[in-house]
Amino acid sequence: MNALQRRLVKTGVCPEAFEFAGGFSSFKAAWRACKRPDWLLWWLGRNVPNTAKHREQLTCIAIRMVQGIPNRVSIPVWDTWAVDYLSGSDRTIARAAGTARAVRAAGAAGAAEAARAAGAAIVREYYLNPIIRRIVK
Repeated sequence: MNALQRRLVKTGVCPEAFEFAGGFSSFKAAWRACKRPDWLLWWLGRNVPNTAKHREQLTCIAIRMVQGIPNRVSIPVWDTWAVDYLSGSDRTIARAAGTARAVRAAGAAGAAEAARAAGAAIVREYYLNPIIRRIVK
């Protein structure tokens, strides 16, 4: 077990990510090589401060991931919400909850798997703030 794996075990990493980390001598190298945006988001969710600003940034990342899915089926209520959220015009919990109910009702099965296919580059590109730069050394 290398130093990175020991660090990840403390956060409850999944077996697949643990194995992946074994091939890297530094967190920075693993972060840059990771092709799994779900792993990157998982790590961010556990390691950045739990503030409204950071939750909003993580939500924006997730929205961009979904928007990047090639040939995705459009769900108009979600698309409208996503545009409003990204523009900052409506980030209320009530609106997000209503959108989530509408998406479930529309039967958006497989969206998470498709979002993963959009690529980890979105996570890296969108979430480049000073906190992450300090953590990812």
